[in-house]
Amino acid sequence: MVIAKYFEYESDFINIICTCKKNKNILEMFHYNPIPILSTTLFPNIETHYLYFPFDKKLPSVKLEAICYEVTYSQFLEFQKEKIKCFKITYTQNDRIKYGNIIPYGINKIGEHCFEESDIKEIVIPNSVTSLGNNCFAHCTKLSSVQLSSNLVNLPFMCFSSCINLTTMIIPDSVQSMDASFFNCQHLQSITLSTTLKYIGCSCFKFCVSLHSIKFPSSLHCIGQNAFNCCILLDKILLPDSVYKIDEEAFSKCSTLSSIRLSADLAEIGRNCFKNCHSLREFIIPPSVCLMEAGVLTNCNRIEFFDATQDKNGDFIYEFTQHESEMIKRVCQIYNKKVGFYNINYIDENQQTEKDAIIDFNCSIIAKEAFKDNKFIESIAIPPSIIHCDNSCFENCTSLTSVYIPTSLTALCDSAFEGCINLKIIDIPMCSFEYVHSEVFKDCSSLQHIQIPTSVHTMCDSCFENCINLIELNIPNGVTKIGETCFINCSSMTGLTIPSSVEIIGLECFVNCSSLQSLQIPLDSNGNYKFPISYNEYLLFKSLGIHCNNIVLTQNDIDEDENIPIDVPLKLNNELFRGSNENHFIIPSNVIEIGDLCFGECFQLTSLELPSSITKIGKEAFSGSSQLKEIKIPSKISKIGSFSFEGCYNLTHIDFGNRKDYPFTVSLICSYILKRCGLHCNNLCYSRNDFLLLNKIYSSHIPYFASSCCNDVYNYQLERCIIPTTITRICSNQFFDCVSLTYIDIPSSVSKIGRASFANCYSLKEIIFPPQVIKLKDNVCMSNYLLTKVILPTSLTRIGNYSFYSCRSLQSIKIPKYVQFIGKACFNRCTSLKHIKFEQNCELSHLSFSAFYKCFTLESFHLPTTVSRIDSFCFFKCENLTSITLPSSLKHLGYVVFKRCFSLQNIIIENGLLDIGKGCFSSCTSLQSICIPNSVSRMEGGCFLHCKSLTSLTLSSSLKTLHVACIDGCTSLKQIYIGNKRIKEYPFDISYKQSLILNSIGINTPHVIFTSHDIPPNQSNIEVPNGVIVIDDNCFRNNRKIDTVTINDSIKLIGKYAFKSSILLQPPNIPNGCVVDPTAFEDMKIVKNKHDFLQQFQNNKSTQLKHIPNNVEDQCSIA
Repeated sequence: MVIAKYFEYESDFINIICTCKKNKNILEMFHYNPIPILSTTLFPNIETHYLYFPFDKKLPSVKLEAICYEVTYSQFLEFQKEKIKCFKITYTQNDRIKYGNIIPYGINKIGEHCFEESDIKEIVIPNSVTSLGNNCFAHCTKLSSVQLSSNLVNLPFMCFSSCINLTTMIIPDSVQSMDASFFNCQHLQSITLSTTLKYIGCSCFKFCVSLHSIKFPSSLHCIGQNAFNCCILLDKILLPDSVYKIDEEAFSKCSTLSSIRLSADLAEIGRNCFKNCHSLREFIIPPSVCLMEAGVLTNCNRIEFFDATQDKNGDFIYEFTQHESEMIKRVCQIYNKKVGFYNINYIDENQQTEKDAIIDFNCSIIAKEAFKDNKFIESIAIPPSIIHCDNSCFENCTSLTSVYIPTSLTALCDSAFEGCINLKIIDIPMCSFEYVHSEVFKDCSSLQHIQIPTSVHTMCDSCFENCINLIELNIPNGVTKIGETCFINCSSMTGLTIPSSVEIIGLECFVNCSSLQSLQIPLDSNGNYKFPISYNEYLLFKSLGIHCNNIVLTQNDIDEDENIPIDVPLKLNNELFRGSNENHFIIPSNVIEIGDLCFGECFQLTSLELPSSITKIGKEAFSGSSQLKEIKIPSKISKIGSFSFEGCYNLTHIDFGNRKDYPFTVSLICSYILKRCGLHCNNLCYSRNDFLLLNKIYSSHIPYFASSCCNDVYNYQLERCIIPTTITRICSNQFFDCVSLTYIDIPSSVSKIGRASFANCYSLKEIIFPPQVIKLKDNVCMSNYLLTKVILPTSLTRIGNYSFYSCRSLQSIKIPKYVQFIGKACFNRCTSLKHIKFEQNCELSHLSFSAFYKCFTLESFHLPTTVSRIDSFCFFKCENLTSITLPSSLKHLGYVVFKRCFSLQNIIIENGLLDIGKGCFSSCTSLQSICIPNSVSRMEGGCFLHCKSLTSLTLSSSLKTLHVACIDGCTSLKQIYIGNKRIKEYPFDISYKQSLILNSIGINTPHVIFTSHDIPPNQSNIEVPNGVIVIDDNCFRNNRKIDTVTINDSIKLIGKYAFKSSILLQPPNIPNGCVVDPTAFEDMKIVKNKHDFLQQFQNNKSTQLKHIPNNVEDQCSIA
């Protein structure tokens, strides 16, 4: 009997009576049913029928009953009259209105909004209460005294928000997490936290303007976003060493905060974490921090002492904004500390009002939302120092008309120019970023033409959505993926050619491309369009003579009456009718598939008949349709997605032909619903609802009958878990945020592990993956800060993106021989990783984007001879890496692969490599010689930028061109070879400063370009030197310090925007025969007195400026 109380399924009880003769009559001893039942067959002698679900029906043969599911207090009183026990009683808002403000003992839960906006002054929550609902005491403005139940585990969202008369609070030691519990409690002065508290959630104490001190328990692991934002009286913070993460803006605007001691084991500090903490005097970042976002110390202008880890070049290892870097420099100068920075982020904090935006040349990143909503700037030349433009950096700059993008740029992120409704000109070099990110040009309604760089291989979702005037767009060879809704509503586009390299085209790409007359697109061997297509797209393609047979009905395809077309075979898209108010649907016989959540949460739907044509039904297809009573499903259906009938509590009849089994994934609760409908389920997945309704918790939290567990079943309470051998798969997010989990035992029965299964398990120290696992999905062990031991299965073929991201304690790992792919950022910021061993005869072919980014301690890396591709940023800042051999199998090296690998002295590149990305070896300051094999036919810009120890360089004889900045900053160069021949003349473009270095070692430079970096500092009169033949694009753009520019007769070309928006005292001379780009002198100003003019300009931003005189334009030969 003791063992049997842990069972949850019929087979468990049947098995126990079969194991031993003495157990033969054990089921007759039960006086109540320990599991849901439909008859007394299994437990013939029960006296009380336990009803576990609202849909359970009492057995007439049993006298007594007990309610195990949640009931209101009013319902409980009615059941009590009939002597029916209730185990889960909730005091709701209606109960409070009816029965008063005193919570009766025996209540287990306070319902959502129960006391919200009531006039209570004090409240005692009895110890019978184990749960509070969201907003349960919100806006109780007279509430001044609260006594909490000692059995609460969580304080939920807004439970005491805006209780402005609350001054003190004691949190019982049972509480382990708090969400936005005390948001806007303006008079809260002190609070005693639980000694077992692990998580302080988003906005938990935001706007608690009277809170002046707080003591954190040693159990605390994470402080959420905005947790203490605007706690203006909080003056001192001492974080325990248990804290691993402080999220975005957690202490922002704590204006009197003068002292903070960060946790010695802190791993992450979020963006703007201490922004506007004006009184902060000292800031020391512990070496344990592996990720700190820019902007953490924005406007902390009173800091007197700063310290953080520096790399081998003397630069701080974290990113800062330009204002932070200036503040830190000033502070460090006080005690004569030499400091440097890399990747300074530019933010337009004061919102520029100049028409031509100016960005500091010391910056390398344009930060997230840097210029968002700026209504003044009309044009911008992104300087060549910039390598990355972050999300929404120019979003809604509605006056912006033109953008110049440099060759240095490696990423233009999501929504970068979204909503720039007047943007017409985007000057992008052919060698630039690799992704056109999501929504990057969305709603750029004036954009007519754009040249997509040849470096691009992926065009993400909605990247040109609503570009209604876009006429012409080239998609280069090499693009392999075009995302969903990529060209939706591009109503002016008349023709488009999709190259044969494209392997994926997303749904609704061409919706409302009403002017499209010509479309060249990849077809399958039978001449059909081979990707999914919406019904509206099908009609367009049909008019263009393109045959389609994979048609999906989307929300853009259906009319107000939600009619389904009947002329072609259709798949119903995900969430197509989700939330519909219809009570009945007629599904025609041409429908062959139903997508995920297609009829989810259709609360009026009572019945549904699916035609025999349907072969597949997606995940959660009918979930939440609580009034659904009957459904007919074709008996020959091949697949029904998991949890398709979750929450269909009124379902009593399923017509499944002659089938009595249901082999598809269901929760335990749903299995009882289907059992009531005559179907037996044997593929059970323990879900969050099972956990909440059944309320059965074991040491492992996993029921022994289930074959898998759904996501979000567990949380911060779980410390140890031994997964039973019945489990065959671990679903996505299953142990996500189990911050206290220290031990996990995964049995060999497990063959699949889902995405982010163990992510944010901060306390987990080791994990052994079972031998049957073939693939590790994305984010599987991301941010496991204490993880030191990982054993991968020998059968593994793929390690997904971000799998071990920020596993800062991991020191070594062995990669099995069958692994072919290591995903994006897989070991990114594994700052203690020293050794990676590949099994003999390893089949690895691909190292993805930033796979070993900032693995500071990585000493050696022996690439398998099968690797064919290393993507961008792969070994960026691996500053202890001393040598590496690139095998002949390698064909592609991406952008900045080895940038800032300061210890790299020896690199051998075997013949076979074809191309090298921009900045690949830049700032490898210990590199003395390198030989590029003759197989290399393309090298992009800045490859050896600032390799200041490089003395000998051998270039491939197959190179036709090299970018001007390829060897800039190589101040120690003594000899250059092309092939096996030492050169006396450098045949490629070169900057003026670098040409002087080559000239000094006897190498002639006939192709000198004068760049913005060649302009002498602190000189007002510039003479472009003899021998220079080109003035580079944007060379003098926006220059305010120069008075005159003298151009020598050797100049043959003045590049794009060379003098745009500069202010000079006299126009530059134009040599005879010089070709001048039409934009070279755009918006240049000639003034008589620059000082007075600039003063006037600063005082009045609307000054009408004098443009370049006509006589200068007359001297120009227009290109």
